[in-house]
Amino acid sequence: MNVDTWHSQKKSIADGFSRAALRYDKAARVQQQTGQQLLQYIKQVIDSTSIEVVADIGCGTGYFTQDLVRYCQPQQYLGIDISRGMLDVAAVNNSMLDNITWLCEDVENLQISDQLVSLIYANFSLQWCENLSELMCHFYRVLTPGGYVCFTSLGPNTLYELRDAWCYVDQQKHVNSFYHRDIWQQAITDRQLSIIHHQKHTIVDYFDSVKSALYSIKDVGANTVKGKQRRSLMGKRSFKCFIRAYETFRRPQGIPMTYDIDTWIIQKS
Repeated sequence: MNVDTWHSQKKSIADGFSRAALRYDKAARVQQQTGQQLLQYIKQVIDSTSIEVVADIGCGTGYFTQDLVRYCQPQQYLGIDISRGMLDVAAVNNSMLDNITWLCEDVENLQISDQLVSLIYANFSLQWCENLSELMCHFYRVLTPGGYVCFTSLGPNTLYELRDAWCYVDQQKHVNSFYHRDIWQQAITDRQLSIIHHQKHTIVDYFDSVKSALYSIKDVGANTVKGKQRRSLMGKRSFKCFIRAYETFRRPQGIPMTYDIDTWIIQKS
């Protein structure tokens, strides 16, 4: 991907989340579930007294800010997001807290000082990254010795129903691809980071209709498809074909949308 395309894509991602900021918390039920699970693992594995600075990467509306501050009791909390609209909502939602700094930055171009952060928390925010090896380099640089990265990642079976249904229409890219856990593991270990916890699980969200399933992605601002080529508007016939294909996945609970999730806690030696 060339530089211009990369910057254009990043802007599209940021704009999508900014547009969704005011409605995000009502729609982000899967994100909230995985974020709570990640917090529980942190409480089981990490001694909060060792944490001085927390960086919440992809903090969004600051939904987990108070929980992180309550458990970690950090001297400083950094809420980092690529979306200015999300940060504006986060600042309002957490206006009662002290020692909070909101930073509009891209995780792949962090401006944080070296060896500053004790704990990085990143829930459903790293799947947008292009180069996992460079990402882990950034994390290694900003972490204190013994510091932690606690994050969730999405695996290749995420949204498989959506992807397979589009294949009945055309061979264009309609759904983001996600890295296999083996690729994450390789990137982690290559950068001298140790995996101290890894858990994989599946969440299936259900909807009344295919359209409501599609809106669930748009409502959290995650409808930018990396590497998607611009093309003309889709006709009604093609869209109906897609709907029929997705309907074949319907279960008694409704229209499924599957999330293939890995939870990681890694540590800098």
